[in-house]
Amino acid sequence: MLAKSYRLESVGEIGILELLDRTLVEAASLQELGVAIRRLIAKGTHHILLIDFANVAFLGSAALGILVSLRQEMEYQKGRIEICGMRKELLQILRFSQLDRLFVLYENREAALKVLQEGSVPIGT
Repeated sequence: MLAKSYRLESVGEIGILELLDRTLVEAASLQELGVAIRRLIAKGTHHILLIDFANVAFLGSAALGILVSLRQEMEYQKGRIEICGMRKELLQILRFSQLDRLFVLYENREAALKVLQEGSVPIGT
């Protein structure tokens, strides 16, 4: 078993999933991470899963595929995935692949929590 690559924190109905790996490219790590997140989603504890990418410097295309798959599973559970803390380089990858249209993006965790806890819609996502 690989070392745990995330930390989960709950703030009300919001689950904050902090990714701990610097790179998200290794197949075994990605598969394990995907399984762990799917288990969290299946529990239905959180209506919003905020994924914090602040520690991530690089992600591969497989990670993007998992992210889209997780989004679909969360929608099936009547929830949503939102993203915070992505570096400019990673945001460019999301925009280039047009995945920025699928996720609400926040500059950092604090900005995301402020909006999510107020229940308002972010501007300029």
